[in-house]
Amino acid sequence: ERQQAYGLPLLVESKAFKGKTCFSYDLRYVMENCTDAKTSAEYLASRSSLYTYNMNGFVTDDKNTFCVELVVGDKDGRTVIRDSKTKLNDGIKWTDPDCFCVVNSFAAEGNSDMIDGIETNYVRWRKYDRLFSSEKEKISLARFKELMTAEKVKDSPVVSIRGQLLVHLAVFDFESRSMQVMFCGKEDPDDIEWIDIGKLYK
Repeated sequence: ERQQAYGLPLLVESKAFKGKTCFSYDLRYVMENCTDAKTSAEYLASRSSLYTYNMNGFVTDDKNTFCVELVVGDKDGRTVIRDSKTKLNDGIKWTDPDCFCVVNSFAAEGNSDMIDGIETNYVRWRKYDRLFSSEKEKISLARFKELMTAEKVKDSPVVSIRGQLLVHLAVFDFESRSMQVMFCGKEDPDDIEWIDIGKLYK
């Protein structure tokens, strides 16, 4: 009744969702119970068939980085814990194994490929590769933020690594254990402000 009063659509129970669970619940679980990226990735991978849609889970700690390509059904491939050694789909190249990239698609060989065939994903993947793989020295926090925000977005006809609909970017620095967040200006996406929200753990 409350939903109808506010003009919201009624939620209808579907047989397709019976026996499924919510990814955000499992994400909360790994944050509270797992102590490293590998254990977290393995837990999410073991639960992938219980989710209602495909997604990427980016999992990292100070030693390892993974993208858990969470595949719900057989038609889109298989659930893969992708790391820097995982073979990628044809047409997707990545230059530097010391850098790791995730965009809005799977990348592991055999999984549904929406990078090679979708312009925004493909352009961002290539730009990330060019920007970060060319950095031969350790990337400082300041340099990372500079690279992520170097392109102008407003009124630009080209595909940017930041889109006009982007709300925020979050950067975690393992060396200082600190988190910084950038919120885009409401009217001007190039009006950038970085906010230090402190250390995440001692």
